[in-house]
Amino acid sequence: MAYQAFLEALLVNNDNNSSPLALPFEWVLKKVLGPTLDVFGKDLAQLYGIGRDKILGAAKDKIPDLGDGKIANLRVARDVLWNGAFSNDEICAEYFGGILATSRSKDGNDDNAVPFVDVVKSMSSSQLRLHYYLYHSLAKSLIERGEKTNVFELPEKEEIYIPNVVARSDIDLEALLRLDLVMSYRYDRIMIGDRVLPYCSAHPSRFGIMLYAAAHNKLDWWQAYGLKKFGDFQEVKAPKLFGHSLAELKNKAEMLSRSSCE
Repeated sequence: MAYQAFLEALLVNNDNNSSPLALPFEWVLKKVLGPTLDVFGKDLAQLYGIGRDKILGAAKDKIPDLGDGKIANLRVARDVLWNGAFSNDEICAEYFGGILATSRSKDGNDDNAVPFVDVVKSMSSSQLRLHYYLYHSLAKSLIERGEKTNVFELPEKEEIYIPNVVARSDIDLEALLRLDLVMSYRYDRIMIGDRVLPYCSAHPSRFGIMLYAAAHNKLDWWQAYGLKKFGDFQEVKAPKLFGHSLAELKNKAEMLSRSSCE
């Protein structure tokens, strides 16, 4: 297997090929936003349509009951749609859509998601993708190992290692650190047979866990991170190779490399 193909094999795609807005557009708007829709008026029509629809589609998919009568918070909805609509990237839609979904409440007054909008709109798509890679992999690692670690102890106790499939990991990791989305990080490379595998690792932060939970519309469950499955982003590839130590990452990579050559 060629080196590029080997790197691509480190990711798994959860794409279900479903249209983000397979349901009627107006119906989705009313269900996701509620009466907040009336405040937007014609502004929604002026937003970049593809990005707008991807956000609304992602939000729809993260809401368990579209008939719950909840209302999206106006501050959150305005910033999410205004800042997120001008990106075609699925990872941006997933994060903005999750935050939009998590802002919904019975009276629409819950604006606790505002800090998460602020941090997401300050991040590049590659930084969002790296955040997802790290926290999705760590959650799977904890669940697979049956770890019952208290979420407040994770920054000190846990570190996650993943293949470095982000082009500028040095910039992206430093950005995550500055935004308090990781406690510390490093990046390096190891040899897998005759191939070089770049990798990065990070210690999680509580704010990083909260952002991951908010992106899944699970902010109320953030303390159950690593204990409760928050789900996958359907149209974003996620690492299928990860380890809670460098040795585990190397062992898994060697097994994948051998199976790829057979």
